[in-house]
Amino acid sequence: LGVQSPGLHNRAIYAAFKFTEFVVYNNIIRTSFLLGLCEWGDRIGRSKADRQLFEHTASDLRRHLQYGVEHVKQYALSSPAHRGHIMTWLDRGEIMYGSDFDRDKPLREAYILALGDTVVEGKARLKELRESQLKRYIQALEACTIRGHEENIAAPLRAAVDNP
Repeated sequence: LGVQSPGLHNRAIYAAFKFTEFVVYNNIIRTSFLLGLCEWGDRIGRSKADRQLFEHTASDLRRHLQYGVEHVKQYALSSPAHRGHIMTWLDRGEIMYGSDFDRDKPLREAYILALGDTVVEGKARLKELRESQLKRYIQALEACTIRGHEENIAAPLRAAVDNP
């Protein structure tokens, strides 16, 4: 009672064998989605202090994302074989992150309540948020020289975005 599982995505991070694998999970996937959330701080924050917290957190996350992008980009460009590793890590991370979105109903319900005045409005805005987060993630991948990945997003993550 009262103990929450660390989540599948966190388990993937803990199980990373290489530093670059860790960076893909943490600095690319997770940070892209958290940054997408923080960039919505003006819509979510109820007070000036809340909005400032989102703004400052977003600033830090941009720095983390930039580090991840540069690291993965250098890794990808250093050897053609590395792209296969990156794609494997992206698939694994996307599956785990999407599965966590699906399993965490209390968080999804909290987003719905925070984003809209009604449940219907909250669900619609959550879908907008997820689409914005996915767009931020795709932009990060393109900056890493991984282009055209939008059509290859893992099914659990795509489902979490399309049907939050």
